[in-house]
Amino acid sequence: MKINYKRMLYAGIKNCKMLLLLSFLLCAGIVSAQQQVIQLPTGKVSIQRIFQEIEKQTNLSIDYNQSRFNNSRQVEIQTPSRRLADIL
Repeated sequence: MKINYKRMLYAGIKNCKMLLLLSFLLCAGIVSAQQQVIQLPTGKVSIQRIFQEIEKQTNLSIDYNQSRFNNSRQVEIQTPSRRLADIL
């Protein structure tokens, strides 16, 4: 039985190219999600309410450790529409 090393090498390169392409597409999706503009209520708002608005307006979910993070803290919001990256 003869092993065709050339064919095996080309198959590996083809798989590597496909994996690289999929990685770039995933990264592009993450960057575009952070560029979304979110509408927030103005005035004093709790951080939990901000997280709820982000989850409602995007298809993202925000996970955090409630024992280490005070989500009832009030934050003053002056500009109602901001990019997601700026809010976070």
